[in-house]
Amino acid sequence: MGAFNCRDVRIDKKIDLKKFTIDAFLNVTNWFGARTESENQYSWERTVDNRTFKTTDGLAIKADGSNAIPTRLKDDAVSAIPTIGLIILF
Repeated sequence: MGAFNCRDVRIDKKIDLKKFTIDAFLNVTNWFGARTESENQYSWERTVDNRTFKTTDGLAIKADGSNAIPTRLKDDAVSAIPTIGLIILF
């Protein structure tokens, strides 16, 4: 696997009052949108209508999977995860 790359950003606004403090924040994980590699994951290839699995002999998939067609699952999604928070300190 290649190198892992991720950038986070956080914006805070703190308000000090007489008896307590309010801290509101916005945090975005992977705001840069970097793609990261993950381990290969495999499954059986599905038919076009996504109802059953494709097989080498056109019959139902065997319990041991010997007639199934393996395929690698794609994991190319990029996710930026926002978090909004409110902290109250007494």
